[in-house]
Amino acid sequence: MYGGNDGGASQFAGGGFMPSPAGAGGTVVSPTQRKGEKRNESLTPLTVRQLHEGLNGVGLDDTIRVDGEDINNLTLVGKIVGEQESSTSINYKIDDGTGQVDVRYWLEDSDADAPKEFSMGDYVRVFGHLRSFQNQRNIVAFSMRPVKDYNEVTFHFVEVVYVHLHNTKGQGATPGSVKHETPKAPPANYMNSSATADTDMGNTSGLANDCQEAVSKIFNSPQAQQNDQGIPIDQVVQELGRKYSAEQIKNAVEFMVNEGHLYSTIDDQHFKSTAF
Repeated sequence: MYGGNDGGASQFAGGGFMPSPAGAGGTVVSPTQRKGEKRNESLTPLTVRQLHEGLNGVGLDDTIRVDGEDINNLTLVGKIVGEQESSTSINYKIDDGTGQVDVRYWLEDSDADAPKEFSMGDYVRVFGHLRSFQNQRNIVAFSMRPVKDYNEVTFHFVEVVYVHLHNTKGQGATPGSVKHETPKAPPANYMNSSATADTDMGNTSGLANDCQEAVSKIFNSPQAQQNDQGIPIDQVVQELGRKYSAEQIKNAVEFMVNEGHLYSTIDDQHFKSTAF
């Protein structure tokens, strides 16, 4: 499922410009997550090489550990060098010059007759997380978008180095404070769950209950879009406390994080919508 380098750097006009973080390697065995242990939901930029090395030595689960940090939500940038389509999903092979990885992109029912959004040779940014599927591990994308400016490829690798230095040297801002634009929401049948809100503010289709819809509207409001640090969960409780209990609101936020609607930013109490 995960390829090696396979000459991947040649796909990027020589590929020599991108760095390879020195601290990403090594065999790291990630412990099984214990009950009550909070997962890191920050959106972390990675290279395919970091992904391979973060998986080295772990079992067949959803665990990635890079630079001593457990990774759940990730983003990577690369070139489509292979694709395999089925009635429900497209499996893309992405090459970023450090290696290749398979990315599963679930299709919505409305996509059946629509023209294909991505083609062979396109550069794309992928937002997703690692999942085990039919005894194989791949990246399940909750959003993909085309890269229209090649500077974004360079920027991504600079960002990877920045986060690597932060995690290994303790410098700079928190990785979760990195802002990404994700204009398309997860497909409706992604991981057999409901679709998340798309980029239209206030779209709450696919959420399980009224509390989740109310929480989604707050995180997709114009004020939330302008706040790079995200919205603190206490503020959401304060705004919705007359109608819902704090436990209901926190459960709604946790559900939306797990489904890819939200990600944490400066700490595990501040969250931002993946629609921005």
